Amino acid sequence: MTSLATSTYSVARQIADTRRLLSASLADELTTLAADYTAGSDTLTLTTVPKRLGAGTVLSCGAATFYVLSNSTSQCTVIAGYEGNPDVDVPAGSVVRVAPRFTDYQLFTVLKSVVGSLSSPENGLYGIVKWQDVRDDEMYPIPDELLPYHAGVAGQVEDH
Repeated sequence: MTSLATSTYSVARQIADTRRLLSASLADELTTLAADYTAGSDTLTLTTVPKRLGAGTVLSCGAATFYVLSNSTSQCTVIAGYEGNPDVDVPAGSVVRVAPRFTDYQLFTVLKSVVGSLSSPENGLYGIVKWQDVRDDEMYPIPDELLPYHAGVAGQVEDH
């Protein structure tokens, strides 16, 4: 069974809550991956053919964001890492948002910046250094260049 459920105190829950507040009356078109996506590949296979799928469509799946170059039914040729997002493996069955108003990674980086603004190298209140992806329960480190403070500073806590 595919689910978008998140644990109460996870970063994924904060992303879902933020999406709900920003897009309360808008429903994203969703599909799932029919086959695993391996980082570095240029092909995605979806389980259904979304109405808004075509050249120029953005697809979002957790940390991964893709730009569709072309599609032949449910198979898409894509550019991974769209907008500088990480190119990560995505397992089959993962939920994919089609042309979302905000990608998961866009919301994540804004939330991370807000939390990061509460901290400094001198006063480490809290910092997100990893995030747990709801699709596969894996923990992904945040690239150092996205952190507004230095990783490893006393007082920073990893989010689990």
